[in-house]
Amino acid sequence: MGNPEDEHSGKELENHKHKKVVKGIAWYMVIASVLLFAGWVSAFIVSKMDKAWVVIELPKPFYISTLLIILSSITLYLALRFAKQNKQGMLKGFLILTMLFGVSFAYVQYKGWEKLYSQGNVVTGNIFYTYGAYGTDFILLKDEEKIDFNGKDYLVGGEVLSEMEVQEIRAFAYQICGDRRKEKLDNYTVDNYNNPYSILRLHKDSLKEGIVDFKEKKAVVNGEVFLASAQKDLFRFAFGVYNQTPLFALKGEYGLDFTVRLNNETLEYENNKLYFPAHDLTPGEVANINKKVFEGGQEYEIKKGEIYVNGELLDQVSFETNVMLNDGIEIHYKNGKWTRLREELNNAQNNEMRQAGNIASSYIYVFTGMHVLHVLVALILLFVIIKRSFKGYYTEKNQLGIQVTSIIWHFLGVLWLSLFLLLQYFH
Repeated sequence: MGNPEDEHSGKELENHKHKKVVKGIAWYMVIASVLLFAGWVSAFIVSKMDKAWVVIELPKPFYISTLLIILSSITLYLALRFAKQNKQGMLKGFLILTMLFGVSFAYVQYKGWEKLYSQGNVVTGNIFYTYGAYGTDFILLKDEEKIDFNGKDYLVGGEVLSEMEVQEIRAFAYQICGDRRKEKLDNYTVDNYNNPYSILRLHKDSLKEGIVDFKEKKAVVNGEVFLASAQKDLFRFAFGVYNQTPLFALKGEYGLDFTVRLNNETLEYENNKLYFPAHDLTPGEVANINKKVFEGGQEYEIKKGEIYVNGELLDQVSFETNVMLNDGIEIHYKNGKWTRLREELNNAQNNEMRQAGNIASSYIYVFTGMHVLHVLVALILLFVIIKRSFKGYYTEKNQLGIQVTSIIWHFLGVLWLSLFLLLQYFH
């Protein structure tokens, strides 16, 4: 017969090896996830340093989900403590609480996606409403008077239309686009047209300006029936008005719900135009100014931000000038200070912005989506240990399942906090 002490020692050694292997697998999963997200974060940082970028204010559900996952980590930690104390009732209660917080986290994340989507932040989309933007091919008329759009409000004769009138406009546009995302050709039914709202096709290239009419379910202007391409433009125009994205593809107020960056500069938006803001130059930017300028018939040479005349350093405080740099940026010098002037985007920059994709939105979906998938896997593990806890599986001598699940769950909590801070404050 074998020695009982040797058998007991052998079982303990086997259990120790088993625990080590199982925990090793858990840590392997954590490391693999870290590497996966690290790769995406690196891509995110590189993309953000690219030209066009949207700074999106994360919807409130993401704040709530952050609180939920913190609470779930606390309850799981307490569940493990109660398992070590063999307090079965408390163990089961806190495991169930952890499950409730985890499921709530996934649900609230989904509500966050819904909010993002409703604001025009789709998985793959543009920053601007690329086709059919208000004022490109069409505008609305009220009692045959033009309705302007300044990027925020609709105006007639300089007066902002009321919320009720805006809803009337949306209902009018809905008759053309409906709930579809694909145009419907030669099948228009528009009631109460020109009573008071109608549509004006703007002069463009060889097309003459004229009021659009609808006859026999066809769109007509100046006696000519719209071709398929013109109908698509009309559909996109109506779709933008109805969905409250007549210019930007994003809903909300510029500067509050979202802003746009170009070349790492946050742009200002006013009256449908984007501007580089005025700002004082940094010492590094000043040191790069090397230019010759003429003021009052005198030639001045600027070297590394210092101004010389006839080879002598000028008393710069009393000097004022504007300098156009080689890349088209205009800067101003006065009272010893260099300032970049507020400048509207040129045609090339505007075209670039209007074709740019909303990559920032895509990354939000990628990060949150991948994280929720990890949470769903962890919820399955959590369900297993809850089921086992009701069978009395976990005691002061055995908490392996809870320990392994805790490693993964706490990691997902730290990961979400990191992603939240990244998206909110580095976005």
